[in-house]
Amino acid sequence: MGLTVAKEVKQPREIIQKGYDFTGDDRLQEGDSIVLVGSSAEVFDAARQDVSTEMIVADSLDVVGNFIFVMLKEGEPGEHKLTFLAATAFGELLEEDYVFSVEEL
Repeated sequence: MGLTVAKEVKQPREIIQKGYDFTGDDRLQEGDSIVLVGSSAEVFDAARQDVSTEMIVADSLDVVGNFIFVMLKEGEPGEHKLTFLAATAFGELLEEDYVFSVEEL
């Protein structure tokens, strides 16, 4: 649904946590919540190639409350898009995108 443009740069060797809180903006129905089963995260490079296995730390996807997050590692220079697909207890699948840049500073 939304697109967040990064104001930060991830350096290639950094390992950082990125996530999204689905609590705000009326994203969830009253009484609904994000669940881990059925949720996922993917990373795409500027050429729209899936680079998830190269950039997401294995088994790092987690949900705490209505916050979904992953750990990002490595990465080739350039712009990337991190897409969160958050499954809800009511059976909805919500999407949030985060655009960031990988650069050596």
